Amino acid sequence: MGFSNKWRLWIRVSAYTSVLINGSPTREFKLEKGFRQGDLLSPLLFILAVEALNVALLEARNNHSFRGIEVGKDKVCVLHLQFADDALIMGEWSKINVLNLSRLLTCFHLASGLKLNFNKSKLFGIGVCEVERNFLASLIGCQPSNFPCNYLGLPIGANMSRCDNWLPLLERFHKRLSSWKAKTLSFGGRLTLSKSVLGSLGVYYFSIFKAPKMVIKNLESIRRKFFWGGGHDSNKIAWIAWDKVISPLKDGGLDIGSLRVSNLSLLAKWWWRFLCETSSIWASIIKSIHGQHGGLQDISTIRNKSGAWYQIAKLNQDLTSYGIDLHTLFRLKIGNGESTSFWKDVWVGNSPLCNAFPRLFRLELHPLCRVCDRVPTLTSSTFVPVNHQPTHLVSTLGVSAAPPRT
Repeated sequence: MGFSNKWRLWIRVSAYTSVLINGSPTREFKLEKGFRQGDLLSPLLFILAVEALNVALLEARNNHSFRGIEVGKDKVCVLHLQFADDALIMGEWSKINVLNLSRLLTCFHLASGLKLNFNKSKLFGIGVCEVERNFLASLIGCQPSNFPCNYLGLPIGANMSRCDNWLPLLERFHKRLSSWKAKTLSFGGRLTLSKSVLGSLGVYYFSIFKAPKMVIKNLESIRRKFFWGGGHDSNKIAWIAWDKVISPLKDGGLDIGSLRVSNLSLLAKWWWRFLCETSSIWASIIKSIHGQHGGLQDISTIRNKSGAWYQIAKLNQDLTSYGIDLHTLFRLKIGNGESTSFWKDVWVGNSPLCNAFPRLFRLELHPLCRVCDRVPTLTSSTFVPVNHQPTHLVSTLGVSAAPPRT
């Protein structure tokens, strides 16, 4: 992979350790195999090792030993997703496909020493009967399962518009902001803990799913009762309206922040990522299913109205109450103009030319023409925000933004 000899020598040397006995270290001894839990290098070294699994799966797909799934009208091939020691492998439902996958994983074990624990692995089947799913699971020695399920801490296949599916997050809020902590902490301690809960517990869920209004109301109720010294089963007198407490310091509040605003601002980042990460696998899947613009310009093209992406695509409607129009915050930097629609993309002004000049657009013989077709002397193309940073969105929602990605 191109690592230098000096770096590889450092890794070999780091495989020595000693044990503290009564405060004194013993003589160093070499660790023969395996990664050490708690070692900061271990996850990185593990990723290098399982890269071989990625290569093996791609090779199996190329020689038709293992067939992945094809998504959308563009038939985007999805084979596997890897995150550290978790792997989500997706393939065509057939007995030979499952057996070839089992053989491939066995070869990977013999080559690398990393063995898959089939007892902890699960087999999911979409649109297949339970008997067939159980048969294939027993064939390779893993557990049969069905949707919805949890993967990397998030629910997969669940309708997140239902409040019942948010119960794990509500329970985490209850545990962190328990009544006994409210009684033992000072006013400043409760204030600090309320802020930290906003910045940690809900971020993982809020970054993917739009929370229902009832869920936001219940979460804010938990924070409000804790802040005033009460618990989920007892109330304390609230001397100031909660909307005033969570407002910024410049508006006379304590800058705790709103959960609703945090949820909307985290979801808005997906708009930026979709426009910038055009070559990523997830963006290709969205375009293949919901069209070239992913439904951001016209949400009627989105088929699944209960999915997470539909809530992201219709985010612009939710932000109108804050005086924000996401379409006006981004403008195309033209470049060569090959990926920019002359009439339907925002590349000059604050709206598409088809909206600014509807009569001319009706006379256009080629409504899907690109900028390069009209101005053939351009060179490159990326998305940039208006004023080079979405400051209007950031200042209105009260969140920090990462530097622009191109």
